[in-house]
Amino acid sequence: MVRTYRQSNLNNTKKQILIYLGLCLLGSIPYLACGYTAKPTEALFLSVSAFTTTGAGLGEGLTKGLLLYYLACQWVGGFSILAFLTSMLPSTVAGSIIDLERLSSGKRLDQYFHDKSIRMLLFFYCTISILMFGLMVLCGHSAENALILTLTTCSTGGMGSASSAVISAELAGDELFCCIFMILSSISFPLYARLISEEFSAIRRNSEFKAYLILIAAASAMIMVANGLYFKGEKGLWDLLSESVFQVISFNSTTGLTNADVAAWPGFSRHVLWLLSFCGACSVSTGSGIKLIRIVLIFKLIRRSLFKRIHPRAVIALRMDGKPVSDDVCIKATGFVLLYILAFILGVFALSFCAPDMETAFYGAGALLSNVGTSFGVIGGEAAYDFLNSFGRIAACLLMLAGRLEICALLLPFSKQQNKTA
Repeated sequence: MVRTYRQSNLNNTKKQILIYLGLCLLGSIPYLACGYTAKPTEALFLSVSAFTTTGAGLGEGLTKGLLLYYLACQWVGGFSILAFLTSMLPSTVAGSIIDLERLSSGKRLDQYFHDKSIRMLLFFYCTISILMFGLMVLCGHSAENALILTLTTCSTGGMGSASSAVISAELAGDELFCCIFMILSSISFPLYARLISEEFSAIRRNSEFKAYLILIAAASAMIMVANGLYFKGEKGLWDLLSESVFQVISFNSTTGLTNADVAAWPGFSRHVLWLLSFCGACSVSTGSGIKLIRIVLIFKLIRRSLFKRIHPRAVIALRMDGKPVSDDVCIKATGFVLLYILAFILGVFALSFCAPDMETAFYGAGALLSNVGTSFGVIGGEAAYDFLNSFGRIAACLLMLAGRLEICALLLPFSKQQNKTA
């Protein structure tokens, strides 16, 4: 009975992932029909970039109509990852993130959302989006700019080659709005259910949430100091602070918006930003990357391993927010991190065939896999990947899909079914 249920769940998951991949294929048609490009691989690259909320572009700005279509696809893609995390991925090895979230919360997600998890997640997602759009309009922003920034910020997507033009527009407060709503979109959505339930103590105890806030504060301080020493008085204290905080939040949430020439920053600052995008945002959020809850668990495993080397007979239970973590969860989370690193290495190797230098291949593979888009080298803050040939664009699409679908889910539709009797 249990095997039949699991088999049915796996079949449903395969169908849903195939629908998602088909949506990416269909989404490429407007770029061809509107004459933006005549190359199917370029159209597919833009479509996958939008639905995976990577925000990678091809160096040429989209027309206003195509830009709105691109951003609308990003917004849909931002919600799709929430749907995957709650209904699809638990049947795969990547579903360990759900196990960890249940462990961290002490309840199943559907208990919080009263068996309507998808609807509730969509409610939170739409509420954040409407709130940002409404506040920006009330503060004097034009409806067009408010819509553009809302669609890209709430989906943590970025805007490819259009991003720098929009963010650098002289609109008072747009950076502040982006920072606030990038944080709101990259926080674990089940915490909002706890907030509604007035379970404030549980929010304060949440290890991932605390790690998220500490990481933003520490990274911002380090980058601010490094940039201050590097530019030697060329920038004021406020400029250093605002640029550092904005970029840390942008890269950590895997949004990829820029308000400064990050390519001109010192190597230390650039590597910190790259690591932030690799780690990613919180679990069950619109952000991508490895996810902080896995990073927290890995550090706990390392600490336990070091302690057991000193005290080999010690019996140490691994806990998350005061609750024990099973070995199965640890194995699946560790396996995912190793798979993620392997996918990154293969991505660097694939992009090295068409990238102008190894720095671009290295940073580009990381930016595509973590779905941040923005990077350094030739790619720059505009997330321009026009150096890719047909092979490189196909490889880039696979990297973006692997990062968004958490690797194992991407392979699931192509796996063979094992029909074994219990």
